[in-house]
Amino acid sequence: MVGAWIPDLFFNNELLHVSDSPWNLGGFSYPVLIGLLTTWLIIWIIEKRGVQAGIEKSSKIFMPLLWILLIVLVLRAVTLEGSINGVEWYLKPDFSKLTDVKVWQAAYGQAFYSLGLGMAIMIAYASYLPKKSDLINNAFIVGLADGAFSFTMGFAVFGTLGYMAYAKGVGIEEVVAQSIGLTFVVLPEALNMLPGLKVLTAVAFFMSIAIAALTSLISLVEAFASAVMDKFEMRRSKAVDITIGLELLFSLIYATKAGIYWLDIIDHFINTYGLILVGVLEAVAIGWIYGADKIREWANTYSDIRAGIWWDICVKIITPAVLLYIIYKETLSNLAVPYEGYDPAALMVGAGVIVLGIMISFLMPFIRKEVE
Repeated sequence: MVGAWIPDLFFNNELLHVSDSPWNLGGFSYPVLIGLLTTWLIIWIIEKRGVQAGIEKSSKIFMPLLWILLIVLVLRAVTLEGSINGVEWYLKPDFSKLTDVKVWQAAYGQAFYSLGLGMAIMIAYASYLPKKSDLINNAFIVGLADGAFSFTMGFAVFGTLGYMAYAKGVGIEEVVAQSIGLTFVVLPEALNMLPGLKVLTAVAFFMSIAIAALTSLISLVEAFASAVMDKFEMRRSKAVDITIGLELLFSLIYATKAGIYWLDIIDHFINTYGLILVGVLEAVAIGWIYGADKIREWANTYSDIRAGIWWDICVKIITPAVLLYIIYKETLSNLAVPYEGYDPAALMVGAGVIVLGIMISFLMPFIRKEVE
């Protein structure tokens, strides 16, 4: 059982050098800093090459490779002893969880992040499409492909966890963790316990994570850079330099020894309030101000699959109502007990970052008038 703690000790002590509080930055964790700078360098090179020469070509390499690595992981996982128990646990529904608002919050957060919703990513990429593109068909393809990838990855993760539980002689629920703990502590421990091919499996797993992260970050940078180019009529090269420069400076705090705390805090407020609030505002703007029926009729003109009145109902009523309820319940929870027991001052800083980002977004149109 001593070995069970090795990944946790390595991740927190040897890699991150985690400090005792969010306020104790404690300098940089150099392995994390090197990884951070390398990542931004790769993104900078891809973004500078433009949409077709950089983003499109990198996606043609990264996306097929990601699926190949995923297939390798699934095939390895399902051949392990005890993996079937993990897969059964993964596929067995617990309908009582549908009444838990945190489950809906997590589901919406996953969908927003995975599909790039509420972050201007899809708006930026859509602006590069021909005017008469089949948007509805493309939307279904992207949504189904994204869901298929996530669903398939579940077999790799829970198959591996099933083997880990079998080897330890415990239940699946005792080896399942959340978020960073699952990815960088529990699964590395499970991979280290494999009876064979552990190096190949571990390399495939972490390459999948790295590639998925890179493609997501490329999209986020492109969304902001394209907005800067449109707002200020700026050359792409300059917009990319400014975007990556600002984001690099902001991200340096995550490479400090308190970075894991700030990552958790900022992620919480972005996921709970930032993205969900933007989702509500977009639904109101599209559904009530511009008119959901107008967009639906225009999209149906060029699409093989036609959206019905159900789309109007989802955009105007169901989606904003569910998102507002999630914000309401999470706010009550945060007021009752500070998130994860963090210092309230640190949580206020995290919330302030979200508020500042929203304020800057609203001020950008007015800044453009001053520039002109």
